[in-house]
Amino acid sequence: MEFALHLPLNGVSFGQVSTALLREFYERGVQPSLFTIGNVDLSSQEITPDFNTWIQSCIKKSFEEYDRNTPVFKLWHLNHESLTSYAKDQTLFTFYELDHPTTIEVNIAKNQKNLLVSSSYAKNILESTGVENCHFIPLGFDKNNFNIKDQQYLADKIVFN
Repeated sequence: MEFALHLPLNGVSFGQVSTALLREFYERGVQPSLFTIGNVDLSSQEITPDFNTWIQSCIKKSFEEYDRNTPVFKLWHLNHESLTSYAKDQTLFTFYELDHPTTIEVNIAKNQKNLLVSSSYAKNILESTGVENCHFIPLGFDKNNFNIKDQQYLADKIVFN
């Protein structure tokens, strides 16, 4: 299945998750179209030359071959910029961390083909406002940023990365 990605590639939370997703697609041999949000800055990650070349080829593919009928997966905030889309069908993944969405956020959520959130709490509060297309997708463990072989690595510490 052909699909596209619209992701931030930077050193903060959304960029870290975007990089983890891209690593997984790369390891699986998938070649999606890639549109980036903001400046690309992967300096906080250890990037191999092959992975960097793959990212550049996905970006190039997006401008040479992309068609608006291809669905897009966007990782971004639940704000006005999430209404802009490269596709007719957009799935938005966001980290919603407030106690109640505004009417603007509810409208933005309802305008997504699917809205994916990283907490069951967010899913419940969005559904309580009439957002029917909301799904809970928990974040995964990023094996590239944590040494899982050494069980003592960051023992008794919480790390947000």
